[in-house]
Order: sequence, then structure tokens, then C-alpha cells
Amino acid sequence: VSGKARMTDPACAGGALLDVGVYPLNFLDMAVGADHGRTLDHFDTSMVPAETGVDAQNSTTLYYSDGTMAVSTSSMLVSSDRGGYVWGTEGYLVVTNINNPESIDIYDNAHKPVRSIAVPPQLTGYEYEVADAANALLDGKIECEAMPHADTIRIMELMDAIRDRWGLKFPFES
Repeated sequence: VSGKARMTDPACAGGALLDVGVYPLNFLDMAVGADHGRTLDHFDTSMVPAETGVDAQNSTTLYYSDGTMAVSTSSMLVSSDRGGYVWGTEGYLVVTNINNPESIDIYDNAHKPVRSIAVPPQLTGYEYEVADAANALLDGKIECEAMPHADTIRIMELMDAIRDRWGLKFPFES
């Protein structure tokens, strides 16, 4: 993926964070963050720049006010398993392919399977978004309940803050 202009060109807002990093950040927000009433307290982040100056790969640790931590990584240099993992006091869960979920497997602390949730087959994952947006419009709404504007703005502001911490500005930004 690193050879695509949309990924590498600063004029196209390239970089791993904005192209593929939004998926793990959204996953974390839904799995442990704002959807669960947690407030982000602060974050630490680092990145490796590409030759063009955009982020080639990155890692961000989110620290919530109740002590919960969450880690997001994204890269345009390597392929990942696209898995999402949530560890808790009674066990953990694994989401296969957070971009287009295939299954959710729940394990206890002894790593024994507790439950497996099959996710209906999808074409791309976007069909749910398209259907939800169409239904909202048909109902006279201007946003979807599943992903309200406030959630989108919160994630965009977080990604802007992450890029700001790196000192990464695009040519069209003042």
C-alpha cells in the first residue's frame, strides 16, 4: 500500500493514521472509550515517517480518566491481522478483522473459549453504513444513531491532535 499516492503524498493527506489508523481508533472508542462513558485523559504517540514526510507507521496509547489504557497501531509498511483485542479482569475477546468483522470470540482468563459470535457475511462492511445512512435520510434525519456526528468529530479531533504531537502538517493546512 505504501506505493499509492493517497497513502504517501502529503498533498493528499497521506499516511497510515488517516488511511488505516482510523479503524483501530474507532474500534477502541467503541470497545472501551466514549461508548462506555470513559473520558480520554491523555495519550502518548510515536511514528516513523515515510520519505515524503507522512507517517509510515505509528502507535498511540490512549489513557482514560478511570485508568483504562488502549493501544492503537497502524502501518502502510506491513500487513496486520486487522484484529481487535480487549483484555479485562475476567478474560478477553478477539474481533477478527475490525475493518469488516467476521467473528467475535470470547475467552476466559485460562484462555478457554466461552462464546463465539458469528457475524453475518458482508461484502465490504460499508453496506451497513450505506443502509443506515439511507434509512436516516428516509426518516428525515441528518445523522445516523449508530455513528453520530459527535463521534466522527471526536475521532477526527483525536487524529488531528496525534498529528499535531508528531508535528505533521499537510501543505494545505495553515
